[in-house]
Amino acid sequence: MKTKGLNENTEQLLCPSCMRMHPEEVVRYREIMPFRGIDVEFDKVLYHCIVTDEYFASGDMLNANERSLKEAYRRKCGLMTAEEITELRKSYGISQTDLCILLGWGEKTVTRYEGPQIQDRAHDLILKKIKEDPEWFIELLEASRSKFSERAYNKYLSNARKLYSKAYKQYANKAERALAI
Repeated sequence: MKTKGLNENTEQLLCPSCMRMHPEEVVRYREIMPFRGIDVEFDKVLYHCIVTDEYFASGDMLNANERSLKEAYRRKCGLMTAEEITELRKSYGISQTDLCILLGWGEKTVTRYEGPQIQDRAHDLILKKIKEDPEWFIELLEASRSKFSERAYNKYLSNARKLYSKAYKQYANKAERALAI
């Protein structure tokens, strides 16, 4: 069901609905749509022709709407979002290609996951494990050391050690609180 949402702005366009040049409203609304067998609620953006009262989308809007749907699906299914995957990778300072090398994945896998492709549960669990366990990242890095330049290896190791240090402090604080109970 389309319910008119917030009118973000208007743009002067040749309207494909009425075939006239006039301002088109940019409308954002919530839509529920089945995706992979699950009803997903997501933000959708369309143009609204004020002459014919019809909605249509540009190519950019179609891409943005598809991405919004897939990100909402990821959240609903407990998968990491594209943004979370990007943040994870950046926290280690590792490139998309090098993360694929580290994990033994195809060279464009992370690029796709940071874009429109939804990762499978197995890859999602690996990404979450790396996010939660910098020590495991270090172990993977040690096992793959020969696949990286010395400079890249040292950079990734240094960043992972910083994350490990933060995680270690958090675990130690939790352990201290648990023992004090």
